[in-house]
Amino acid sequence: MDQAAHERWWRERGSGELRDLLYSEWDPIGLKEIAVGSEDEYDAYVGQLGRRLRAGADEEEVAALLEHFRLEMGLEPAELPLETARRIRDWYRSAAP
Repeated sequence: MDQAAHERWWRERGSGELRDLLYSEWDPIGLKEIAVGSEDEYDAYVGQLGRRLRAGADEEEVAALLEHFRLEMGLEPAELPLETARRIRDWYRSAAP
């Protein structure tokens, strides 16, 4: 895939779609239930996750990264979110140019 095309897609659509996915599918703090207007809370993780997906991360790697983010937030360790990671990876494979 052409780097310029990927960067354009990421800027125009990809990062926003991944942000929405993290907020709707992952949301380990439960913000969507308690804080209106908190959609940007996980923005710091979008770029890191996008780079890993671009590099070919499988669902286990994505799940481990999501768990790493949880731990950075000060949350207790949890079971790896493999189903969420699978949905994110599948989205990327179908959406990225």
